[in-house]
Amino acid sequence: MTTILDLPVEILESIFHLLRPDLDQLVCLSSVCVLFRRVSSRVPVRTVHVPLSDRCLAVLASRGFPVSALCCREPAMFVAYQFRQMNLRRLETAELVGNNYLTGKNQLSPHYVGVLEMVAAQASSSLRHLVVNLDLLRDGLGEFRCLRIASTFKNLTFLSIAFTQGIELEQKVTKRLDGQALVKRVVETLPKLKSLYIFCCPTDKLVIHSETLQKLHIYKSEFAAISDLKTPRLRKLMFHNSLSEFFSKMESNRGDVREADDGGGVLGEARELFSILYEDCPALESFNGVNLGCLRGQGLTKPEWCYYALALCFKKSRSLHTSH
Repeated sequence: MTTILDLPVEILESIFHLLRPDLDQLVCLSSVCVLFRRVSSRVPVRTVHVPLSDRCLAVLASRGFPVSALCCREPAMFVAYQFRQMNLRRLETAELVGNNYLTGKNQLSPHYVGVLEMVAAQASSSLRHLVVNLDLLRDGLGEFRCLRIASTFKNLTFLSIAFTQGIELEQKVTKRLDGQALVKRVVETLPKLKSLYIFCCPTDKLVIHSETLQKLHIYKSEFAAISDLKTPRLRKLMFHNSLSEFFSKMESNRGDVREADDGGGVLGEARELFSILYEDCPALESFNGVNLGCLRGQGLTKPEWCYYALALCFKKSRSLHTSH
């Protein structure tokens, strides 16, 4: 009589993949027999939360189970040793967002940079989803060290990068363009990137060029402003956390959208942004939750499109304010 043990290894591996086992389930499967142990070693662990217990870490290290997704919210100096013992060659998702900046400085700790380098060494081809902290420190050759690491993940489709408020403020006060250069170059080195999230954007002259980017979200950024946005496939843009916050920065002292025809009022900073969106984001459907896709294909000139786009945004902003 034919049993499951008679199935080809490839079929068993597919079955195990469909089960999406966590670490404990993989341990149980690998304990059934020699065949199951061999197949289990080829099936990624669904999610690993660092720090791991000593028992779980020992199992991962001894049996070599590949990790599919991991999340670490602890300072790297306390958990870096655990990354050295994990098989990350099939890692697809990594969230590395602990407090990893040196005290009193806007620099990532050496331990955190070491963790990033370990992930890059093993998962440069497999990683698709990355949530990470960055800084603007340059190496001895004058290159951004974070760029050197981030550019290795050529198959990334989702990237979330966070800086500190100190970095954002420093770039604004000193009028440096390091933040602009880093973000621009990181995006340009990722040919498959579709979604980009930026927290505490380190430049008030953001430049992004990407043929693949479809979603851009910018959060918790006091001074962020978009200078150049060559993103022909961009469909969704979230700027300044929400629609109400976007307008609160300019509505109080810039009049009403009705002044659009003469270029005054709210159309100072906002008109510049919407002009960029009109010219360089032809696929844009949503701005801060407002449907702008309905304006495409109407034969509108740039001033007309900007006027009606702002009108739609104001209408929703005020309706939300009224409802609350």
